[in-house]
Amino acid sequence: MYAYSRITAPFDGVVTQLNAYTGALLPGGTSSSKGDLSLCHLSQNNLLRLVIPVPERSVTNVHIGDPLVVQVSTLNQTFQGRVVRFSDRIDTATRTMHTEIDVPNPKYVLVPGMYASVSLTIQTVQHALVIPLQAVQSGAEDRGSVMVVNGNNTLEKRDVTLGLKTPTDIEVTSGLQENEMVVFGEQSQYKPGEHIIPTIVQPPQED
Repeated sequence: MYAYSRITAPFDGVVTQLNAYTGALLPGGTSSSKGDLSLCHLSQNNLLRLVIPVPERSVTNVHIGDPLVVQVSTLNQTFQGRVVRFSDRIDTATRTMHTEIDVPNPKYVLVPGMYASVSLTIQTVQHALVIPLQAVQSGAEDRGSVMVVNGNNTLEKRDVTLGLKTPTDIEVTSGLQENEMVVFGEQSQYKPGEHIIPTIVQPPQED
């Protein structure tokens, strides 16, 4: 009977809340009273669970085991995580799917409750031809047009088929060839057939 005086947790953790002290009377483990307090609250901090809402358009691209990058701004650090489970249903109020990610925390740098942002790779394309979003005039669905500078430095309007899109760039699947020049930015001031002197715009360098 003396062995019952020792309580062992099923995992290594940190006591985050203590509800009882020496001499306190604790309820039985089968007590159904909501007013009965537990002995303590234990948090497993070496492996944290991150919950994210995945937008409806990306639900079909999320799979168990997918790796992702977790950015914690308060620490200015990134951590590796992995999708471990999801609800497999869409929340009709938010049009998102509840998704859970395990984030290893062996050095206990992360503290439960911190806010984080996630970079999840939804789809990848090898050797894609991409141009800046500002060079494309969007059309219906995956169609658009660009203003191309031909070999005579004359503008011609060309229809293109579009693919994946990022916040700054968009993939061109047909209608444009590598090393062809397109007009970047406001295009309303230009007309097809106009002769120009093109200037190459260099992308900003990352620190």
